[in-house]
Amino acid sequence: MAARTGNWIKRLELVEKAWKVLDKYNDGSVTMEDLMEVYDVSLHPDVFAGKITEEEAIMEFAKQWDHDKSGAITQNEFIDYYRGVSNSIKDDEHFEELIKAAWKLPDDDAVDDGLYGVGRSRPVTEPPPKITADEEADNIQLMLRKRLEVLTGFADVGTQAYKVKQYFKKYDEDGSGDLQFPEFDKALVEILAIDEESSARMLAGRRALFDRYDRDTTGDLSYEELADGLFRLKPHPLADVESRRLMEKIRNGIVTSEGIYGLRYFGFNLRTMDDQKFGYVPVDELLVCLKDVNVHIADHEKKLLLKFFDLSPHPKGTVDITEFMRGIRGKFLKSRIALLERVWREKIAPTGAQKVPMGEVIRLIDFTHDPDVFTGRLTMEQAIRDFPDLWDKNLDGFINWHEFVDFYRDISAALESDAHFEMILRNAWSFTFVETNTVKTIGRRVLVSLKNGHKKYVDFDVPEDEYFNPDDLTFMRKKLFLRGVKDVLMVHDAGLAPEKHKTGATSRGIVAEQALGYGSMRAG
Repeated sequence: MAARTGNWIKRLELVEKAWKVLDKYNDGSVTMEDLMEVYDVSLHPDVFAGKITEEEAIMEFAKQWDHDKSGAITQNEFIDYYRGVSNSIKDDEHFEELIKAAWKLPDDDAVDDGLYGVGRSRPVTEPPPKITADEEADNIQLMLRKRLEVLTGFADVGTQAYKVKQYFKKYDEDGSGDLQFPEFDKALVEILAIDEESSARMLAGRRALFDRYDRDTTGDLSYEELADGLFRLKPHPLADVESRRLMEKIRNGIVTSEGIYGLRYFGFNLRTMDDQKFGYVPVDELLVCLKDVNVHIADHEKKLLLKFFDLSPHPKGTVDITEFMRGIRGKFLKSRIALLERVWREKIAPTGAQKVPMGEVIRLIDFTHDPDVFTGRLTMEQAIRDFPDLWDKNLDGFINWHEFVDFYRDISAALESDAHFEMILRNAWSFTFVETNTVKTIGRRVLVSLKNGHKKYVDFDVPEDEYFNPDDLTFMRKKLFLRGVKDVLMVHDAGLAPEKHKTGATSRGIVAEQALGYGSMRAG
């Protein structure tokens, strides 16, 4: 008899838990149909590895499990099968992951959360800890990597990367060679065996993970982007908590110091410094530029910059300009891209042209709403003179769709509200968005308790696909601070905000609100 490895008593408990999931009627036997209803055969290691088909795996089960050819599987046959599997697996954790993946077993209820200890319940008066969409994405990525390790038999990263591409290809329903979010999401839910309740709760995290992997922000995820992001084959600043905080610090610092066009001018100035067009700048020169806009970088933060942006084949000690700007910009919401598509299609290129002459674009844009023109720093003629440098990246005398989006990507990063972003487009292009086609928002109201004992209601217009959680105190304090509400003690959800009559606020008034008090980084 072969010597068993690992803790068979512990493993047997898991096998018996799986049997209880199968034996719905508690009669000591199940049919093959019962078994296949629960077992996800696509996650069988040999099926996942492409060695056998799903049909072959089912036939293998029937031969291996139904010893007496009765058409039913008994508990003893079930345990005998996994006793044999156990003999070939040394690591208890590997065996546990295998069983949980195959039979969709939940984690143990008695979990030590580091605060209350195993077996102690959290007080009912204290809400569970809340996490952001990016933190949820971190958790999902960790779950996915662990699952893939089990399914590939703890293969090397290169093998896992290859296998994950093959697996996700099955969900490429339109055969485009790329994954759109619904396809990516379906694959994630199935491979992680996420139940319906958890699926709804984790949706924002799965969306954040898709956006994180979609490095070129096309809305289509290539298999290379998926493998690079999942296995960190290429460093990604949004996949690291400390790096995300640093990116937010830099972005907020530039916007606070230089206004809504600050990121655009900052990127322009970095590329001007790169006079040889190598695509990089020495990290110390970058730190000087950041210091000029009142962003001070500590030594440990400098190391983070080099970790994520010191990329080959550039010389050591340099920062890739494109990747750095992409990092501090953060995400570009699809709702805002949809607004840009309307302006481009209906105002700038109504004939379907791929690019539009610079002179035609200058004729269409209203420079009176440029913040520097509005505040008197520049004349309209000077703003028009600067326009090609800020927009025409390939210097061909035309503006194409990608250059158009790239400009507003910088503007979008400086604006929290979709309404402000829409107003900027409306002002600049004299464009009227039909109300039914604008981004849908939900009016939310919260009751804020202040440290001085006072309470007040605050209303928010929240885009449908945007994270908003009144129970997330850190998140709400930041949102309220941006609305001028400080010294917040507690926040309570007060439901939907009362409907309000929409008045026609003047464009000039909102532009003044955004322009006054902002500096400028225009070259020259």
